[in-house]
Amino acid sequence: MLGTMAAIGLACVFYAKYVEPDWLRVTEYDLASDSTAITIAHLSDFHVVDQKSLDRVRKAVEILRRRKPDLIAITGDFFTEHLVLESEFGDLLAVLASLAPTYAIGGNHDGGFWAWRRGGYQTTAELAAFLKRSHIRFLENELDTLTIGSRRIQLYGAGDLWAGLCLPASDTVFTPDANSTRILLAGHTHAGQLSLPLLGAPFVPVEDKRCIHGLCREGARWMEVTSGIGNLHGLRFNARPEIVLIRI
Repeated sequence: MLGTMAAIGLACVFYAKYVEPDWLRVTEYDLASDSTAITIAHLSDFHVVDQKSLDRVRKAVEILRRRKPDLIAITGDFFTEHLVLESEFGDLLAVLASLAPTYAIGGNHDGGFWAWRRGGYQTTAELAAFLKRSHIRFLENELDTLTIGSRRIQLYGAGDLWAGLCLPASDTVFTPDANSTRILLAGHTHAGQLSLPLLGAPFVPVEDKRCIHGLCREGARWMEVTSGIGNLHGLRFNARPEIVLIRI
């Protein structure tokens, strides 16, 4: 019995380390109500620390090259501590920007108080400059407006809460605009990264755990939470990495 349990445990560790982190899926949601629909690709949590993690981003880019979304949103944690493989990484992000308008926000690992205390960047200036070189629009407590087809889109990018950079202007974020579709960007849960039988996702980094992954509704608003592309410590279990495509 003990030998069987040990074998199962080792198999789970092997799966969490060498199988699931690279088992990328595409999750699709359709919220469209008429013929003006557009498709938004949501990517998050690349956590690029080495060539292997960059290859996961490369796989996602190749999928989106084929799927041709109308808008791409990247919700932070581009790296875990510092920017690495800058040239290759930047080239991949530039491919995304060539496919569709691409917007990004920072995560707690990308700069600010939380990252700085752990040896990372003190501000998001390094990330902002990196994204600019790849032609990606970086939003930090900013609202941008664009038109795709006949749709007017207002896109708000929040600064990261843990980084001490979440400083939204409530009149900018929450005032309704009947002529626009309003989208607010933020991150990150990794869908718990380790979602365990009976225990659920004990390490998910949010206080409100009602929606740690998937499509949820809050009153008249929809909220979509992705499991992201990368990971911390090279592990995933029952929380596969994903690209999300949302048709609205």
